[in-house]
Amino acid sequence: MGRVVLTWSLEPRNSAPDRLSIVWREEGGPRVMPPARRGFGSRLIQGGLAHQLDGDVTLDFAPEGLVCTIDFDLPDTAEVGQPMLPLGTAA
Repeated sequence: MGRVVLTWSLEPRNSAPDRLSIVWREEGGPRVMPPARRGFGSRLIQGGLAHQLDGDVTLDFAPEGLVCTIDFDLPDTAEVGQPMLPLGTAA
C-alpha cells in the first residue's frame, strides 16, 4: 500500500516576499509511467494552480511515484490587511 508524503518549507527573503514550497510525494505504490498526453487534471494543476498562485507547479512522473512541487511567493498580509483567504472559502 502506498502513501503520500506532504512537506513544505518557507524561504524568508528580505527584499522580496517570502516563498513557500509545497511538495506532494507518492511513495510505496505501483510504479508510475508518464502519461502519453496531458489530461485535464494535469493541465488544471500545472496551469490553473500556477496561475492562481502566480507561482510554479511541476509534475514529475518518477517511476517510484508522482512528485508535485508547488512554489509561490506569499502575499504581504500587512499590505492586504487580511489573511490570504478566510478558512472555508475559495478564490
